Amino acid sequence: MNNKLKFSFAQRYTQEYSNIYYERHKKGILKRFSNILEQNMAAKVLKMAGYPKSVLDLPCGAGRFLQTILNTGCERTLAGDNSPGMLQVIKDKFPSAILEKLELLELDLVDIHLPDKSVDSILCMRFMHHIREPHHRIAIYKELQRVARDTVCISNWAEGNYKSYRERLRAKRKGVASRCLNSAQLEKEFDDAGFTIVGKIDMLPRILYWCTYVLKVD
Repeated sequence: MNNKLKFSFAQRYTQEYSNIYYERHKKGILKRFSNILEQNMAAKVLKMAGYPKSVLDLPCGAGRFLQTILNTGCERTLAGDNSPGMLQVIKDKFPSAILEKLELLELDLVDIHLPDKSVDSILCMRFMHHIREPHHRIAIYKELQRVARDTVCISNWAEGNYKSYRERLRAKRKGVASRCLNSAQLEKEFDDAGFTIVGKIDMLPRILYWCTYVLKVD
């Protein structure tokens, strides 16, 4: 991209924070239950995408979805993140038998230093809800579309459930716009970026706001 997007939260992922992040979803019954639901959602979208043989997990964070990707029979798994701290956590915490199956890359999602059509599919989980401006989201979608040959799987916060109602109340108290998007807006932006929608998986219908779309690269 000519004008590389910058996000204020990108610098917070220090080594110390990355270690904390790695442990976050392992503590407490609710966090562990949420992680199970989210892993199931990721597995379902990869199945919907046709079990791609090469997958880029971007941003991969502390590697929470890497085992799920490997469990699908993926032959080439790339883990990309713009935080060296997150990638170091994967190196430190994952067993060597898993690490030898991964390609760890320092990559910025908004300016991915990979050739066009490098992988069959990209899994983009737990990132887009940070991006408030529609034109920023579309710029990111187009970069993902450039690198993926076949599909892109993208999660976001969607309206029409209990958690989105709570998010609207929180946003109203703070005087800001809710980060939950309605389906029509999400799907229009995907269309504007040149995607065709294959399908959508809700993490917990009518309860949680997480959903993941499977998008075909045209």
